[in-house]
Amino acid sequence: MNHREMCIYKGIFFFLLFGLISCGNVLDNVSKSMALPIEKGYIYYYGDKNVLVYKPTVGLRRDSEEYMPKSFKIDLPEGMKFYEIVEPDDFVIYYSKKQVFYIHIDPDSDGRVDTVYTPDEDELDDFIQEKLSFHDYKYDIKKIKLNKSRKTVMLKLKKGQANILLYNISSVRLEVFLKAVRSFRFL
Repeated sequence: MNHREMCIYKGIFFFLLFGLISCGNVLDNVSKSMALPIEKGYIYYYGDKNVLVYKPTVGLRRDSEEYMPKSFKIDLPEGMKFYEIVEPDDFVIYYSKKQVFYIHIDPDSDGRVDTVYTPDEDELDDFIQEKLSFHDYKYDIKKIKLNKSRKTVMLKLKKGQANILLYNISSVRLEVFLKAVRSFRFL
């Protein structure tokens, strides 16, 4: 490893350490841009948005069949507080005021049309409880109560087996989150 690479890794380490120590800060508070390697991809931080690129390289086995998780790219709103990736299919990004952007890749769904709707509480509970199995972190979608004064939208996208849940989104930020959904692309 050369000196330049060592400096980059040290910078990333101190950025992460500082982010963990200062709980109130957002993850994406950078002046220009920064790339944070995550397992099987990157999160690129810019001043006005973040870009999540997920590119798995190893096939997975489910029951007796093997499949390759899908690669994708999405522009996420700025202001990330925390993210968690529950491989290979669940990606949860937390924002201030208990707003959540949740992506679930469903390799079993096919032949559907794009659907946008407000899920009822039972469907929402089933979806969140069934899909997610997180550790006991400060940010946990299972522990965030549904706020009926905010928007909660389920988007099932035909373009590639993606379910996106916008959970407890403030009316002021809803269009920003919907713009992020429109940027979703399988690679």
